[in-house]
Amino acid sequence: MLGLKDKLFVVTGGAGGIGQAIATRIAEFGGRVLIADLERDPGEAVAAAIRSATGGDVRFRQLDVTDPDAAKALADSVEAEIGPVQGLVTAAGIGIPSDALDHSVELWRKTFAVNVEGTFFPIQAFARHMVGRNASIVTIASICASVVVSPERHVAYGASKAAVKHMTALLGVEWARKGIRVNGVAPNHTDTPILKKFKETDPVIYETWRDKIPLGRLSEPGEIAGAVVFLLSDLSTNMCGETIHADGGCSKAF
Repeated sequence: MLGLKDKLFVVTGGAGGIGQAIATRIAEFGGRVLIADLERDPGEAVAAAIRSATGGDVRFRQLDVTDPDAAKALADSVEAEIGPVQGLVTAAGIGIPSDALDHSVELWRKTFAVNVEGTFFPIQAFARHMVGRNASIVTIASICASVVVSPERHVAYGASKAAVKHMTALLGVEWARKGIRVNGVAPNHTDTPILKKFKETDPVIYETWRDKIPLGRLSEPGEIAGAVVFLLSDLSTNMCGETIHADGGCSKAF
């Protein structure tokens, strides 16, 4: 019914957190999955775990999303060796807190390299093969792209995710008649290893965020994955350039 069965989908940043949940959900609906991530051993382990849990065709390839040549090489090799890619999810990202007055140049540039360039380079590389295919690309933004999540110590993250959200709209319009739909999902605070670590380092801010969520809890990675699968599927063929909020109501309350 969803139109995912036996089709090939690539998930960057698929070796953990939201990306892993997305890869799992695609496999559960019968899609073939290629996880692309920076570290080989964790990536291979996650692919094996999803294969075991779902019985699906799940593979891993190493990729530095900030390297445009590597993104192009991966896209070309996947198309030649595995098959045509029907969908791409750009879930690789980082969000390291820092006070703005003390924000280092290195952290600023790294955040934009991973979150913005690391979104665009894989999209560009795979989209060159997707023209005319009725394919779907889904970016991962954040509620931080639209609202200030107070108390705030993530200026680079929020600004970079705002760029991802607008990039989604720009590409969605530009490629709408090329047979490529581009949409995005903006999660709120999600129960991933990254947020668990943040809870240990900044418990007061963590609890403040959690208490402000209208649903009264963090989002689960699988809930974000559900929104992504909807945008990949045949249920969303009339959508392009949209970023939908899967955020427990946060974008209406913060």
